[in-house]
Amino acid sequence: MPSKSEEGAKLISEYNLGDVAQHSIVFIVNNKIFTKSDAILEIIDDMRIIWKLLKILKIVPKSLRNWIYDLISEYRHIILKNKTGD
Repeated sequence: MPSKSEEGAKLISEYNLGDVAQHSIVFIVNNKIFTKSDAILEIIDDMRIIWKLLKILKIVPKSLRNWIYDLISEYRHIILKNKTGD
């Protein structure tokens, strides 16, 4: 859910996330907070088996995974624009 939604704002306050949720994906499960690439890898756990193969990315150091995540996040509008042909 968007961080600017009423429910998103409530979760940001409840989990004391500050501006983390404004700049990153946040995944909360069983009161555990995951951000950036850790969040993506946890979400993959709930997906079909083919997507679970991406869990191999856990062997990549977290700092490198998050650097790649930040890079994609920063340029996603360009990436998506090129993909849709807009």
